[in-house]
Amino acid sequence: MKTRILAMLLALAMIVTVFAACGGETAGTSTSTSTSVSESKPADDKPADDKPADDQPADDFPWTKYDDVQLYMVRAWNGNADADDTWYDNDLAAYIREKIGVTVKNDGCMMKETEKLNLMFASGDMPDIVSCANWGGTGGETGIIKKGANEGTITEISAYITGDKKDMFQYIQLPFEIGRISIKYYESDIDFNGDGTLYWLPQELTGEKDQQHWAYGVFVRGDVPEALGFKPEEIRTTDQLVEVLYKAKEYGFKDWNGNDCIVASTRHAGWSYGDFLVSYDRFALTSYIVEEDGSVTTDLLSQRWIDKNMVMFNLVHDGIFDVECFTHTDDRADQLMGNGTILFWGAQYGAGPSAMDTSGLLDEKPEWMYEAIGPLNYVDGKQSVQIESEGRTGSPVIFFPSTTQNLEAALTYYDYLNSPEGQAIYSYGIPGVTFEYNEEGLPRAKAEYFPDADDTDEEKAAKSDARKALGVGGNNNNLSRTQLINQQKTWFKEDRVGANLGASRTEYDLYQEDYVTNRRPIEIIPGYAASGLVTGFERYQEVSEILDDTVQTDYVQRAFFAQSEEEALQILNDYITKVTTEKDGLYLEFLDWIAENVVGSRDDLAW
Repeated sequence: MKTRILAMLLALAMIVTVFAACGGETAGTSTSTSTSVSESKPADDKPADDKPADDQPADDFPWTKYDDVQLYMVRAWNGNADADDTWYDNDLAAYIREKIGVTVKNDGCMMKETEKLNLMFASGDMPDIVSCANWGGTGGETGIIKKGANEGTITEISAYITGDKKDMFQYIQLPFEIGRISIKYYESDIDFNGDGTLYWLPQELTGEKDQQHWAYGVFVRGDVPEALGFKPEEIRTTDQLVEVLYKAKEYGFKDWNGNDCIVASTRHAGWSYGDFLVSYDRFALTSYIVEEDGSVTTDLLSQRWIDKNMVMFNLVHDGIFDVECFTHTDDRADQLMGNGTILFWGAQYGAGPSAMDTSGLLDEKPEWMYEAIGPLNYVDGKQSVQIESEGRTGSPVIFFPSTTQNLEAALTYYDYLNSPEGQAIYSYGIPGVTFEYNEEGLPRAKAEYFPDADDTDEEKAAKSDARKALGVGGNNNNLSRTQLINQQKTWFKEDRVGANLGASRTEYDLYQEDYVTNRRPIEIIPGYAASGLVTGFERYQEVSEILDDTVQTDYVQRAFFAQSEEEALQILNDYITKVTTEKDGLYLEFLDWIAENVVGSRDDLAW
């Protein structure tokens, strides 16, 4: 194992430090499987004078330019709106087309992510590109795409990352760098067959200075704490939170329209109700627990798991937690939050205030702006933080179905848009129009299109409309889900677009920055995640099938909706029995194997 890891690290180090001088020309035609696409072929080699203008940073990596390749992408993320009708006919798309001759239409979905993926694979009606989750382990999306890769319905891209075509692209190789992703993630969910075959591009990774904080937590409408007589920062346990939730129901709060409020809810498909239940969680990197006698158990087999889910049963049963949020979309959540209908909700902070701002609610009732509860403490009393490993252990990914007929055009699109020039376009828009390069060659927003310090709300709105008319911002710019690594601070020395204009942050921007920096910081648990070694169990694939995330979600949510406490407990215990007895007790055999083969196998194991 150590020899393999060392070899892999050396290989990856070579990959990310070699900057090829030639893009290479490819042959072939491109058609889209799900949208009208013109036949295309790579254009002739770029002429010698086809280089960035003097006011643009020169990327040392030329790309093949195609003859108007149009590709179709599906973002398998519940609640994503479809691309606007102007996905092709806008200035930003035209600028990118002028550079590489490729345009991508991206559509979303309004159903559960696993259902969307299963539907596409089962029907064979696949787009050219798919963006989806790859959280790893027994995650539903991970199991689906691994199956697709092993069955040949996802295109292998190893040649372009580590193989004989790796000199064609530079920037799509960077997300595979250990440190941006963990060794565990690479071995378990990237090179998951252990033979060097790669099928997807990891996304949403960080640059050297760009650690991403997701700002998860539970948030409350700003007028509620004073009305109920508590301070949000003093709520530190799930039990304390539950107590104020019941008080809020008794109080009878009204929304902007005078209607009854929903006490507690989430974003799409129940994301992220777990934020209400943090006090039943451990400060840990994995769900495995090493007992004092050396045996191994898991959170699933603990009484805490039962108790945690019974808290949610009680909240749903008593009309505190919105039963509809387990199936509703982000659009529906935005509508409710925009009216101040949801008093407490869990997920990422920015969505709530943004919905209130968009609806105009904050102009009328600024005191209603959502603020953070706690943060809540873990079961051991430690304040919850954003737990990270050394390198991300799961991420969104981009993959290319086997029906993608112009893979190299698609890879060119991602490589270009993840170069310094492409990332400037992704962040700032169109060079010379919405931004200029300064004397250091760094992009800086123009005041005609981005807010400055003295803008009124009307001027800010006008500038937003002007950007959208060009295809900069909104779904119609087709750049959603193209960023593989966020290197805003690393490359551009600016923490956000428009910072050079001196525009003040909104009140909720400032609040979020304080919350994520000072109140709920990132904490890295060092070491090699033990979950990266458990895949060595000979029948691990069968264990993954037993623990399928979709099945567990079905059982757990049926328990939430049960008619009685007895029924809810029965459903939860039925699931545990199913897990521990299926395939002749394979799961318990698996835990015994971990105790014998993983515990103590290396000095840097993190559990």
